[in-house]
Amino acid sequence: MVVAGTIEGDSVRYSCHPGYERTTGNLERWCVSDGRWSGEPPRCMKQCDDPGMPAHGSRLWEGEPQREGSAVVYRCNPGYELVGDERRECQSSGDWTGELPQCVMATTCDDPGDVANADRSVIGSEPPTFLTGTRVVFSCRPPRRIVGQAERRCLSNGTWTGHQPVCTKFAVCQDPGTPLNAIRKILPPAQGQSGTPRRRVNSRLLTFFGLRPLSHVPAESPAQPSAEGSGDDAAGGDPEPRNLPPGHYKLHTRLVYSCESQFYKLSGPSQRTCLSHGQWSGRQPTCLPVCGKSPGAKTPFIFNGNVSAEGQWPWQAAILRNVQNSTGHIFFYLICGGAVLNDEWIITAAHCVTFPDSSAVINLDNIKVKLGKFYRDEALDDDYVQEFEIAEIHVHRQFEPFTLDNDVALLRLSKRATLTDRVRPVCLPTRQTTQRHLRAGSEGVAIGWGTTETGEVAAQLKHARVPVIDSDTCEEAYAEKNIGLTVTRNMFCAGYEEGKVDACAGDSGGPIVFQTGEGEEKRWVLEGLVSWGSPEGCGLPMQYGGYVKLFKFVRWINSFI
Repeated sequence: MVVAGTIEGDSVRYSCHPGYERTTGNLERWCVSDGRWSGEPPRCMKQCDDPGMPAHGSRLWEGEPQREGSAVVYRCNPGYELVGDERRECQSSGDWTGELPQCVMATTCDDPGDVANADRSVIGSEPPTFLTGTRVVFSCRPPRRIVGQAERRCLSNGTWTGHQPVCTKFAVCQDPGTPLNAIRKILPPAQGQSGTPRRRVNSRLLTFFGLRPLSHVPAESPAQPSAEGSGDDAAGGDPEPRNLPPGHYKLHTRLVYSCESQFYKLSGPSQRTCLSHGQWSGRQPTCLPVCGKSPGAKTPFIFNGNVSAEGQWPWQAAILRNVQNSTGHIFFYLICGGAVLNDEWIITAAHCVTFPDSSAVINLDNIKVKLGKFYRDEALDDDYVQEFEIAEIHVHRQFEPFTLDNDVALLRLSKRATLTDRVRPVCLPTRQTTQRHLRAGSEGVAIGWGTTETGEVAAQLKHARVPVIDSDTCEEAYAEKNIGLTVTRNMFCAGYEEGKVDACAGDSGGPIVFQTGEGEEKRWVLEGLVSWGSPEGCGLPMQYGGYVKLFKFVRWINSFI
């Protein structure tokens, strides 16, 4: 600022610093008679350099060009696409945000073509050019209907989404999918097969009675298509489409299903046919795991129990928890057993997955499950052992940690198990099996890696036959030892009056199974889980083992699996 006097008629001149320009006010002002200066003082603002112009593009200004706070918006000429920043702002520092974009030649798609008996709309481009993002919409002319996707879009890689649809009067069925663990064969219609199933049956009936069907029956309204959309087009003119878009099948196509392995059994129809109304016959089948089948050696029958054969109890699960020993070393330790319900769910005792004397569930990271396991020592695991992290733990909401009532929990594996000779599910009980198996004197087989008669944990999976004991007898036997406990309606007892054979520490959560059926229908049914025992020790006379009565929880189990 330069001041030339301060009396009437004197003037003052302003100048902006380099890089700044006047935006408002006056660069020169005079002292007037009333002692004030004329005009307003100027405002100098930072000016940004020209932001540039992309080749094959244009720009629009927001605000006064190149002034602080103004913006420039870029556009590309037809046939070009903008790559980079569409909008840039002039900052107080005199710099532009972003970078100068480029206008590159737009990716185009080939003409997708027309569809017979359909009208086509092009949105976003002018044919014969189809730029990225262009949509082509097909609509069939009545009475035809579209099969496939009515709309396709041009992608940046120069291809179109989806497949070209067709317009047809013929019945078409959509792909119903392939069930989990199933194999599907697609059998196309037999050559020359046409007409609806009803027409073909009527023709066969006429032939059976020695009559010949008329070669032609005049229709009352030749312009109307067949009501069933069958092979003979009454409208005369449209052949059946030779090819359909993926995921659609012609009338009379058959789908034949089977399960991928012997460990699954098909439930539902093994064959479905595309019918004249565009629906498949029957319901979608499923492949269900075969339960309760043991491929292992049938030994006569884990306290004082027998060593099992590898694979004899393929539903046995090993529950390992993260523990810390006296030296501070943290490792996973086999602490409980469980049972395989299907290729995704394991059942065990609730107290195996909760904190001591609590219903609070342990962290998922502190537990893992092994299936197909025989040896306790992890170093002896072979390639048939499958290891899993846990995705979900569900403890029964009425679990009582002090009485161990409702002592049941479900574990969802982080991925599906592969069913093999060493990994198979056990059968859930029914009211009938429970009534038959849980009568006093009936014998079940308890399985686990628990403490043996030597006081050491079992090195190999063991099993023991134990008879069911009447609940009143069980309570009275404990009362005689001055041990007060209640066998609730959700429990049962098993063991020998003289003791010696019993489930023990480390067997908790493991299965007690009973065999049912004859011949090929023989199955092992999971009637209970090892839950509790005498506080004085295992295998003691008149101190029986306590088990979860699993039938009481079948409805709860089925709500998850």
